Amino acid sequence: MTPDEAIARLRKKPNDSSAWEVIYKFMQAQLVAYVSSLLFTFSLNTTDPVHDIVHEVLCAFWKRWPSIKSQIPDSSAAYVYLKTASRNLLIDRYRHDRSAQPLLDFLTLKFLQDQDNPIVREILVREVIARLPAECGALLQSYVETGLSLAEMADRDGSSPSAFYSRWYRCLKRARDLLRTKP
Repeated sequence: MTPDEAIARLRKKPNDSSAWEVIYKFMQAQLVAYVSSLLFTFSLNTTDPVHDIVHEVLCAFWKRWPSIKSQIPDSSAAYVYLKTASRNLLIDRYRHDRSAQPLLDFLTLKFLQDQDNPIVREILVREVIARLPAECGALLQSYVETGLSLAEMADRDGSSPSAFYSRWYRCLKRARDLLRTKP
């Protein structure tokens, strides 16, 4: 079965395991090369192996198939979709690492210059979060507790990514301002 035939079969029968196997095998090698090139080209560091990133993208594709199958007429459209999903996952992880970690690092540097005690750090993070406006406090608390990426939080919240990121950065700014003014 060709990848195009597999897509056609999946459009009619979404749980066809042999068609999914063809798609997975066909797309996996191409996506590994694509993700590897992105990581190399942009000098991105990731703790996840490339195969795990690709597997995560392919699993998300499988889960979303019922709602996106009308937009995917053939294997080339599926590949374009998967490349975009891979790129967006890497961007989201990069933003995740670049946006929240500085807040936690700032908290650590601000309050724990002489201590490496994670319990004290957790208490201080909660103290700062408690002093924020309710919406920002809930947002940062959810981030710290769940470990979800910003895109996952936006999806869970039902917000558009741009609106969610805007709110996220406003809350981070408030937390930083609070820390800078706190004696």
